[in-house]
Amino acid sequence: MNSSNNIVIPTKNQKCIVNTDLDGIFSGLILHNTLNWEIVGFCDSAESIWIDKNRCNNLKECTFIDMFVHPEDIRCIDQHIISVDEEHINLLSQNKNKLNPNLINKRSFLPNKSYYKKYPFGTVHFIIAWLERNGVNVEIDLLNNVSDDIKIADLLLRADDTFQTSTYSNYVDNAQEWWLWLEKFSNKGKMTMKLKDYIFELKNKKTKTQLTKIKQTIADLLKSKPFYCDSPDGGYKSETSLGSIFLKPNVKEYINFIADRADLNCFNLDFSFSILKGNAKRISLTSMQMQNIKEGHFDKNLFSYAFVRSNRKSNSFSYTLMEYTNLQ
Repeated sequence: MNSSNNIVIPTKNQKCIVNTDLDGIFSGLILHNTLNWEIVGFCDSAESIWIDKNRCNNLKECTFIDMFVHPEDIRCIDQHIISVDEEHINLLSQNKNKLNPNLINKRSFLPNKSYYKKYPFGTVHFIIAWLERNGVNVEIDLLNNVSDDIKIADLLLRADDTFQTSTYSNYVDNAQEWWLWLEKFSNKGKMTMKLKDYIFELKNKKTKTQLTKIKQTIADLLKSKPFYCDSPDGGYKSETSLGSIFLKPNVKEYINFIADRADLNCFNLDFSFSILKGNAKRISLTSMQMQNIKEGHFDKNLFSYAFVRSNRKSNSFSYTLMEYTNLQ
């Protein structure tokens, strides 16, 4: 990936590691279909990375999708709050290896009201807008049926709770502002506009009870036979559920199912995994620790982090320590 005006532009034939939930799977499928990106592994945004050494020899070859990765020389596309103050957001936004709507819009950093300002959607919705901004066409028939009661649009908008955030949450006003930002950022990209129109039509036509039922129907579908996802957003969280060496048959069926319903070509699911393990923690940060993060002195093994709630609340800082140089 190259940089233009501090905003990364998409290039073809990259390698990436995606999250194991709907956000990551949709992101991987779209990047595979539009730019021929190769999915070389998965991550759970906590302590585990599943990676195929036959496809990737070094993490510096990869782009992490939907997880902020702290080392400056590893690429990532995510949407989390990762800066402690305005100076920090300006520093991070200069790194061509980090692509994040909060960095581009410079709207969100740690202050207590940040969650009323942060980007509130999935990484996949940002990726779609980013691709369209750069003239890359994204083709998904949003009205394809997933089941009798669910369209592919509903599944795509379930990623990172975009559906609820945009229709009946405490952050609806912020969501509306960010939909307008995505519209502008994408240069009124066709798929971005369709998603925006779909969500606002739902908001205007359905009650909160009806919208809540759609979300529950999606959860029931994903967590039951034959997919057996661990979480209602379609995630797998452990070697037991995802697979320790190969993807389990139900996980393959799940990814193939999403690809089929979205009319997208599925990426190669014949992985041979090695698992990298870190130590995931949540703490409340002191002012000194925030300064250390900004200056790069928090911990030499800091691999990933995000501010997951207002810093007025306990355990607002989620991070993972992991020793790594390459995959040997």
